[in-house]
Amino acid sequence: MFYIDTSQMEETLRFGDIIQGFPVCFSVIDTPSYQAEFNIKVSAPTYAVVLSPCCSISDKVLAIAPLEKLENKLFTNPYLSEEPTRINSKVPPEKSVAPIHWENMPPEKKANMAAKGDAYIFVDKFIYAPSDLFQEYTINRKDGNIKTQYYAVDFRSSNKISCDSIKNPQYLPGASKVLQLSVETRELMRRKIASFYRRMPEEEAAILAS
Repeated sequence: MFYIDTSQMEETLRFGDIIQGFPVCFSVIDTPSYQAEFNIKVSAPTYAVVLSPCCSISDKVLAIAPLEKLENKLFTNPYLSEEPTRINSKVPPEKSVAPIHWENMPPEKKANMAAKGDAYIFVDKFIYAPSDLFQEYTINRKDGNIKTQYYAVDFRSSNKISCDSIKNPQYLPGASKVLQLSVETRELMRRKIASFYRRMPEEEAAILAS
């Protein structure tokens, strides 16, 4: 079960919830400088995802990211195209790329991936399963268009919202909360976002291992 039944949804916000009515804002700059000109891009996505941990939703602050359509490149791998939510868990090395790429991969690289075992792919994304609330859209591909209701959240798109209604000890979102993940799905998301932030550059791993 990806989502809990709407009749069982908690009144308070939880990590991973789908919400509506919240704007998102990103700054756009050409060159980092305190004197540089910048633009602020504000949008009102149909739905957004709560990225604040459950215990940190308070003090008028909430971290959210827009719910986005899937990228075309995800569908180059039949294993993922068949069930996009597979990227939410670690996958076997041979399933992490399209079959043709695995077949043509140098033996040394294959052996290295096999030694590391199952791993996350699309490490900055978490896929949301279809819901009656989600609008169907089309993925345009040369080998045939795909209609889908799967959506994704990009961990890199997190931004801070200040809202007077978000106070201790609880925030009652009312109609703004439309979907809640099951406990099992929320744990999958928690593990993946933790892995996203826990990744370490090879040069730093080498220093720490020395």
